[in-house]
Amino acid sequence: MSQSNPFKKKLSEQHLKIINSVESAVKTTGMSVYLVGGTVRDILLNRSPLDLDFLIEGSSDTQYFANLIGGTILQESQFGTFKIDFEGEIVDFAFSRQESYPTPGQLPIVEKGTFRQDLHRRDFTMNSIAIAVGEDGEFSTLIDPFDGENDIREKKIKILHDKSFQDDPTRILRLFRYSGRLGFTVEDSTKNILIRDLHMLDILSPDRLRNELQLILNEDTAHLSLKEYVNYDQKMYLFDGAKINVANLIKMDDEKVKSSKFSEKLKFAILALSTPIELLDGCISKFNFQSDWLDIIDSVFELQNVRKNLIEPGIRNSDLFALLNKINENVLKACLIIDGFSDVKDVILIYLNDLENLSIQLSGKDLIQLGVPEGPNIGKILNELHVAKLNGIIFSLDDEKDFVRKIFNKN
Repeated sequence: MSQSNPFKKKLSEQHLKIINSVESAVKTTGMSVYLVGGTVRDILLNRSPLDLDFLIEGSSDTQYFANLIGGTILQESQFGTFKIDFEGEIVDFAFSRQESYPTPGQLPIVEKGTFRQDLHRRDFTMNSIAIAVGEDGEFSTLIDPFDGENDIREKKIKILHDKSFQDDPTRILRLFRYSGRLGFTVEDSTKNILIRDLHMLDILSPDRLRNELQLILNEDTAHLSLKEYVNYDQKMYLFDGAKINVANLIKMDDEKVKSSKFSEKLKFAILALSTPIELLDGCISKFNFQSDWLDIIDSVFELQNVRKNLIEPGIRNSDLFALLNKINENVLKACLIIDGFSDVKDVILIYLNDLENLSIQLSGKDLIQLGVPEGPNIGKILNELHVAKLNGIIFSLDDEKDFVRKIFNKN
């Protein structure tokens, strides 16, 4: 396989092997294979693509295709897209399709189409480029109906037509996600259409809004994407008019955030703390937040409720633990990163560094062996032990046993 092909220089040997295998598997079936989307964009940006995106023309049977190439379907959608575990790597595939939007903002009606129709239904010119994969996995022909290569060269984001955002308002948020990730600016005509159509964010379902927001927060450059959005949208349609503290958004680039195991949750905590508290409640229904994300919002409210108690002079460690143990750790860590929480930073540091993981060594079973009868007193004594340890009254295992004997004898 020749390495003189300039498109191959940024692809790994594993990716080249997969491309060749896919082409070999389909070449007698009448199907055509193309590399599309982010794969092509990254190659043209002189980057090594993290993933392969294949477009298949000539079939719509996912299981037949998976069997053909010897892969296992991991996930498939109603839109003809699917992920296959192929030789140990997860690869994205899609059958060529065309879409229509009978109602703005709703999911499209999808029909089988040609690969050229597929390129025409995409979001931005930079994502509407294909490379045809030929015999023996060779590829050299760029198919670029919207001059996306030039827009990539000029680092511009450009939509395909002036109804693009109206058809699918999630493209608005996708634009800001790409802007942050790639460092691209918005092309002039697209900029005017974007400003005109920002209000279309209001018609998106909560689930689609939440999904796009989470995709932004999953990016290393979420701070740039959100800052750019705030700069464009004076009415803040995404957050029901809430004025977000932009200085805090920049703190999402803090090293503590980037090194966090759950950085997207920490970024969301920063966003929630940067939203006026009186408007935060509306975000719950607007985005239909659930699970950990809802817990973060609830914790912002809880922090607001206990904030005065946290700064009371002489507060005991056990009381500090009781107040902060109910608050999501990402919210507490966010308070240490952003502005506006200098009054509680010291007590949060005490909790996170000294109290959060401070536990007693004795168990309920140990208490029974020490002579404490089974029953509700077990839980009560364990709690008193924990309080005593938090407050520095006891330290060692022997201290704990002596403490239990004193309580038991007293009772």
